[in-house]
Amino acid sequence: MGEIKLIATDMDGTFLRTASEYDRARFGKVLAQLTEKGIVICAASGRQQLALDALFDGFAADMAFVAENGAFVSCRGAQIFASTFSRAELSALIEILRANPLMTEDKILLSGRSGTYVLRSSKPTYVAKVRRYYENVQLFDTLDEVNDDIFKLNTNFPPAQVKACEDWLNRAAPYVHATTTGFESIDIIPVGVDKATGLEKLVSFLGLTAENVLAFGDQMNDLEMLGYAGTALAMENAVPAIKKIADTVIGLNTDDAVLAEMEKFV
Repeated sequence: MGEIKLIATDMDGTFLRTASEYDRARFGKVLAQLTEKGIVICAASGRQQLALDALFDGFAADMAFVAENGAFVSCRGAQIFASTFSRAELSALIEILRANPLMTEDKILLSGRSGTYVLRSSKPTYVAKVRRYYENVQLFDTLDEVNDDIFKLNTNFPPAQVKACEDWLNRAAPYVHATTTGFESIDIIPVGVDKATGLEKLVSFLGLTAENVLAFGDQMNDLEMLGYAGTALAMENAVPAIKKIADTVIGLNTDDAVLAEMEKFV
């Protein structure tokens, strides 16, 4: 194992206790101490950069981010990498998703640089759920109303069919990389993009190697990142496939297990 110079952590189910809760005082202290030691903390998440900036308000200027499951990468305010969908790809994807018989209601969002875009035909309960995780949520009828760079689509399918729907999407649209992010959620990003590719861009920017990376995760969208990192740690609450590839299984996200591991480097 190389010297750890970059600590990358997933958010939901890993670093965060709930959808938005973490010990801000404890994190602020460890961020300052690790920064002084030359160790970079990176939030590696399926969440959009806007949402991560809001989540780490007061800390973001000293952090790195692999947002949108790798489609947008930045470090201390500087953009390093971005991968977007074309309008033709977005239009085709929306039609492909709506044609699936398991999609009984519109649960499709577009995640962009400046905001989040949800079909106006979506139920209010779905829009309210989106607002818990995304910033600047706007409703649209047609793509002509969306004037933004779109990094990712997200959709929901019944939990029992979500893995089959992930596989179906990857076959139906060869220009995408679809990955499950929870029990019913699927993130759809451009093909060739994942948290590992995003992290690789960041590692190159910092002049490091994969051996300098310690990564934490719990879900299948963390699989590539944990495989890339020199040291991979899985949460006790992680899915079995993530635990299987990890070097170590630590505690629960609800017990601040990631913060406890970070403090070991102080």
